[in-house]
Amino acid sequence: MQPDYADYARELGLELVDPEAFPVKREPYCGRFRYIRANGRPVSRQHAERMASLVIPPAWTEVFCCDSESGHI
Repeated sequence: MQPDYADYARELGLELVDPEAFPVKREPYCGRFRYIRANGRPVSRQHAERMASLVIPPAWTEVFCCDSESGHI
């Protein structure tokens, strides 16, 4: 029997998200990185700081992030 991961996620306060639908992309900008939404607008400073705190290796070029702090694949 396959466990229901949605139930586990809810119990832990997490939200299951589809990685194909991540709305935020990391891109190089002025020697650093910036995080932009699919519509081209930047994320808030709070969201950018949270995503930067994930310490994603700079060599990774195709980086997409979940908009929700409680998002989980």
